[in-house]
Amino acid sequence: MTTLQQVGQDYLAFLQARGLARSTITTAKNVLSHAKAAWGDTPIEEVKPKHIDDFFVGKTWSTGTRNIYLIGLRNFLKYCRTHNYLPPDYDPTAGWKTMPVEKREKTWLTLPVLGALLDAAGSPRDRAFMALGIYTFMRASEIIELRWSDMDIINNEIHIYRVKTKQSDQLPICAELRYELIVWAKHYHDTQGEIQPDWYVVPSQGQVPMKGVHGQRRLVPTGDPPPLRPTKRIGRPQRIVKNAMNRIGVGNLGDACHVLRRSGARSLFEELREQGYDGSVRRVQSMLGHASVTTTEIYLGVDNERRQRNEAIAGQTMFNGGVNPSANLELPGGKLAISQESE
Repeated sequence: MTTLQQVGQDYLAFLQARGLARSTITTAKNVLSHAKAAWGDTPIEEVKPKHIDDFFVGKTWSTGTRNIYLIGLRNFLKYCRTHNYLPPDYDPTAGWKTMPVEKREKTWLTLPVLGALLDAAGSPRDRAFMALGIYTFMRASEIIELRWSDMDIINNEIHIYRVKTKQSDQLPICAELRYELIVWAKHYHDTQGEIQPDWYVVPSQGQVPMKGVHGQRRLVPTGDPPPLRPTKRIGRPQRIVKNAMNRIGVGNLGDACHVLRRSGARSLFEELREQGYDGSVRRVQSMLGHASVTTTEIYLGVDNERRQRNEAIAGQTMFNGGVNPSANLELPGGKLAISQESE
């Protein structure tokens, strides 16, 4: 018999050989980790419907996370069937369904709050990282891969490769971002010397500089920023954003790096709408790198058709020859009494 751990290692190697995205492989690792915690290192041939129940029982996952894990579990079990670890017609997840996810307002920060977020950056490197997220709407995975050879500040362009969609793109550098990048480049040069093309734009940082306290056996920060490591990639960029969000009191809003991407995109969408630009969603779509307008609307948390419907009809005459809109009527008591009785 083959154990869960043995099959799991083969499965991850299979996914990596297919060149799947890092996030997909990470999800698969999480699924296998939860499976092992629930089942132990059980022989894969002995997995029964009860094991699926044990995988989910007592968990406080959100509906979206539950759905992701169910799909990931099914993908793993499909691999087990196609590689003869399980019978070809046996599916222990039979009867399980993904659950509808409640639609909620997407988290986004207004421009004044984004400005406060930049000012709350823990270091010049952190400010540059967040500025790139706010003004280009790039994913964190795209920002941390940027090299100085990708930056064309003279022509106001950034050359990026979108890992998720496997496409190259040239993003514009707006005036605000140009200012932030120049300030950052000067700091980078002052601390590291001549900037090399293959250095990361926002690299990893070393430990906070410390110094000893006279007469005491302890260390305290010197006040200097952590040293840059130009040839090393940032490991956990979400910490940069989360720490700044905590400093300004909005640390409970969730998805850290995606807050930057969505907030910048939503702010541009609202700005274009106020200017009367009809193609506001498509403009934002091109910046986000989405394949469809629908994806962009979902990402921004807006339903453009509903919004346009309400703006066109609310308080306006719907039909010619209907109620006289100029009639000066007032609500009794300033309120509209609505009966709650059923018809």
